[in-house]
Amino acid sequence: MNENMNLIPSIEEIVCNVFKITSEELRDNRKFRSHTDARSVLFYLLHVKYYISFYALARYYDKHHSIIIRAVNKCELLKETDKDFYNKYHMCELQVENRLVS
Repeated sequence: MNENMNLIPSIEEIVCNVFKITSEELRDNRKFRSHTDARSVLFYLLHVKYYISFYALARYYDKHHSIIIRAVNKCELLKETDKDFYNKYHMCELQVENRLVS
């Protein structure tokens, strides 16, 4: 399995802090916008930036891989169309890079 799987807890913590939700809310299946946006950013960062496969993420989060794919696609769309979402995404991205580099 991908060694980047070890990064998941740290990245989860950052995403939760930026979106002001708990890790339980991040992992639940509720469809509140704040929760789904946070999950989209989390899955996007893990898949696109850290090369963790859809299937590995699906196994880790006990979800179907198509849910992960949809979340990543949603993140890509919202980054282009929703300024508030983009700002939160960018904050997550910068914090993840700063924490993992130092």
